[in-house]
Amino acid sequence: MKKYFLLILIVSLIGCSSKEVTQENKDYVFDNVDIDSDEANQNLNQFNQEQNQEFATANSYYLIQIGAFTNEKRAKRFADKSSKMLNEEIIVSFSDRVNLYLVQLEKKFNNKSDAEIVRDNLKLFPEFQDAWIVTINE
Repeated sequence: MKKYFLLILIVSLIGCSSKEVTQENKDYVFDNVDIDSDEANQNLNQFNQEQNQEFATANSYYLIQIGAFTNEKRAKRFADKSSKMLNEEIIVSFSDRVNLYLVQLEKKFNNKSDAEIVRDNLKLFPEFQDAWIVTINE
């Protein structure tokens, strides 16, 4: 009986001491970082500029493109199928610049974050794995 008690006591002491060491050695990400105010202000200004660039200018917006075809008939067929599947309005337009029929969601987005959310949700469907965001500058 004494052996079991001694064994339980030793196991308890070993278990407690290992927890203490783990907690003492735990570091937090910002514990050892020295930031002077000039550097912090520069980083904040850069972040704000990046955030402002995310929003379209007054004459631009974002579209989500779900396909591009060389054949108008195939583009329209894909658009009709996609419209029924997604319950969304889909547009087909010809681009002289790339010489393709573009299939895009009709909805226009004023900021890229909103467009990215919709695009990422579309990518959950196998048919729309290649969906991407297009910036339109008018």
